[in-house]
Amino acid sequence: MNACHAGILSAVVNRNLAMSEKPSLRTGYLRNLGTAASIFVALYFFYFGASALLGLPKPIISADVRDSDLAALLPGAASFSRLVEREDSPPYREAFDSKGERIALVYYSVDICPEVQGYCWHVPLIAALGQGKLMAVRLLSNWETPAYISMLDKSDYLAQYRDKGASDAFKAGDDVDLVTGATATSRAILSEVRGIVAAATGTETGQAGQGAFPVSALIIAGLFIAAAAAYLLRLRWLRYGVMAASAAYLGFYMKGFVFSSVDIVRMIFFGKGLLGLGAAWLVLVGAIVVSSLLFGRLFCGYLCPFGAVHELCGRLFAGRFKFPGRLAARLKYVKYSVLLAVPALYLISGRLSDAAVEPFSTFFTFSGSFLQWAFLIFVLASGFFVMRFFCRFLCPAGAAMAILSLARIVRDRRRTNCNACGKCIKACPVNALSQGESVVDADYAECLDCNECKAAQKTAPCMKFKRLSQDLTRPREVLR
Repeated sequence: MNACHAGILSAVVNRNLAMSEKPSLRTGYLRNLGTAASIFVALYFFYFGASALLGLPKPIISADVRDSDLAALLPGAASFSRLVEREDSPPYREAFDSKGERIALVYYSVDICPEVQGYCWHVPLIAALGQGKLMAVRLLSNWETPAYISMLDKSDYLAQYRDKGASDAFKAGDDVDLVTGATATSRAILSEVRGIVAAATGTETGQAGQGAFPVSALIIAGLFIAAAAAYLLRLRWLRYGVMAASAAYLGFYMKGFVFSSVDIVRMIFFGKGLLGLGAAWLVLVGAIVVSSLLFGRLFCGYLCPFGAVHELCGRLFAGRFKFPGRLAARLKYVKYSVLLAVPALYLISGRLSDAAVEPFSTFFTFSGSFLQWAFLIFVLASGFFVMRFFCRFLCPAGAAMAILSLARIVRDRRRTNCNACGKCIKACPVNALSQGESVVDADYAECLDCNECKAAQKTAPCMKFKRLSQDLTRPREVLR
């Protein structure tokens, strides 16, 4: 055995001794899981306690319907009565023509089904019924994301309810269509209209369209399975395929169906209403939690539609800028500050849409305020120069997944006796790797599971060391 072989064999022995002194995998996982759970519990009780002390402002539902709303609902009506309350019927208002004849009864959704919630809160509306048929439906001032309401207006969604009555099924996908990208809002409107018709006619209408397990939930589950396979098998082509499919389906088709800061606020303060958000949302959030505990920020690296677009921006600019290690290590904490600020914004304003600090909705729905467009342009422009700028430094949802990633089970083995060639460190697009003492350290809270480091290591000196050390551990007759 020459000196080179002896040195390598000595390194292998020292590595085994060092590994034997480390805590077991189970102990390390439990410690990391406890750390992640403690952070989330601390944040939850902090905001829950703050809401109790300060008085959580509830989204205000108007106490009454304005005359201008009634006039816009039925332009042909000359006058409306005051609210009529009877024991044998829900509250209503009467609409009269110029001759004083009654042409319709107007019902308010808050009076009949206030428990129905949309994406942010109850979606108040008024509906006019004449001779048992719907004549018109109008949305009132609400707390939904403006981009979703704009989508309903563009599709003339409410017009499909005209001339429907108790004999109609009111079933999504059958006689009523939902608006892709504003599914929660349009489903809430469907439930409210159905409830009004049932209460006004004293009959049971068809079911509100919960029906079979939605295809969107199955597609989301399939995307997560494909992403896990791409990561475990290190198939870069499959990763790019999953990213493209996610951007096309979750992004452009479902209009930015992404786990966002609004969902974080909803999970903190509105636990009772989560089941009403639909199977697709429940599958998305459940898969994010499970995949984060298993693989870390798998959703960020493979399935986030805006993350895919953001990464494309970085790859289009060949000479992209990389922050120095120390600066990047400090900037990564900004997203945790944003995560803390998001529920505070809701506590201050009481409006869930004010907690939406991401550019997702603006980009995929092509609508938003001046400030939202300015923020989107800033984020996209920064992505051309710094890879995944928003994902690494600003995204509150990414910060939540980073905390969960502290407890990830599947971790790459630390490569010992590193030759310090720097290939894997330079290949990492998010500065998640750093050079430690004889090893490459990984920051799993920042790692996006892109496997770029694995591709770079195929030609790195450490791989030669690995193959040689494996040869030295084989039986002697094999080495002859």
